[in-house]
Amino acid sequence: MGWQRGTKSPVPPTVIPDGGPLGPGDAYLALESLGGKGPGSHLAVLNRAQWTGDFGAEGIGAITGHFANLDTAATPELSMRLGIDDGLSRCVTDPALSLTASAWTELTFDLDSLVLLSGPGPCDDTLSAVFEMRLVSAVATTYGGDAIVALLGIDNVRSDRLVFTDGFESGDTSRWSASVP
Repeated sequence: MGWQRGTKSPVPPTVIPDGGPLGPGDAYLALESLGGKGPGSHLAVLNRAQWTGDFGAEGIGAITGHFANLDTAATPELSMRLGIDDGLSRCVTDPALSLTASAWTELTFDLDSLVLLSGPGPCDDTLSAVFEMRLVSAVATTYGGDAIVALLGIDNVRSDRLVFTDGFESGDTSRWSASVP
């Protein structure tokens, strides 16, 4: 799995054993953000273990997953984006779709829509040496995500080539930690 927030967040990603898009027995990852400033304030989760490598050589053109806005009272809308980093450049997608309801929604992040945020780029080069992939909620085109109070459910993250998949059913969080982007 390898999803983390770093080392300082007071709200690490948590595997919830029931309630994923398939219902009872379908585990999912819950990600909470506290808003304001400091550790845990941004809605962002990253992976430096499983979602790395040469996405271009593998023919990966999109990443899909199931997402749910689990606290629409606190944050009525989440603008989900996917970011990648190769250690030199950071790129982020256009928002896949705004999550406005608590129902599970399948979102697809088209890697052809990546926008260079920093570094020498271009994003095609970044795709050939992905060091980190992250999922964020951000209205503006940013890598760190918005500082908002929110609770997000994530499940069944996979590529269009099915090289990687993360359904969270094992519940193994031994390689996880937590911090601000």
